[in-house]
Amino acid sequence: LYDVRYLLEGFAMQRIATHIDKSQIVLLEQLIEKMELTAKHEDYVEFSYYDIQFHDTIIKAAEHTRILHLWRSIRQILLTFLLVATEKRFTENKEEIQSLLNNHRILIEALRSGDPNRLQETLNNHSKDNWRTVTAAYFKS
Repeated sequence: LYDVRYLLEGFAMQRIATHIDKSQIVLLEQLIEKMELTAKHEDYVEFSYYDIQFHDTIIKAAEHTRILHLWRSIRQILLTFLLVATEKRFTENKEEIQSLLNNHRILIEALRSGDPNRLQETLNNHSKDNWRTVTAAYFKS
């Protein structure tokens, strides 16, 4: 599942990097601000919803019908994994929340740069962090 997510988001980020609209960047930044606010209120559910909306925004910005369809086919499963992993972060590893927020900021900066290598490296790092968090939440006690 995370391999499919990685491929979809990688494609979308590469596609929008050369022509991302400033309003899309603003929306991504606003979603991070909402994530920060929900983190302060220790609301992992809302945090997770804003997190998935962040990634929805990237996928939608690619304006590719098939990619959007594929994303929507896995979105609810991703959200379920995200909810469990985020709850664990909020209850057991609060220090990771700031790291997660920073990873999202780095994704925005990579998109702004338009540099395909930087985008790929940033997405690789974000995906590794996601995979590590999800496996820790589901497969370790």
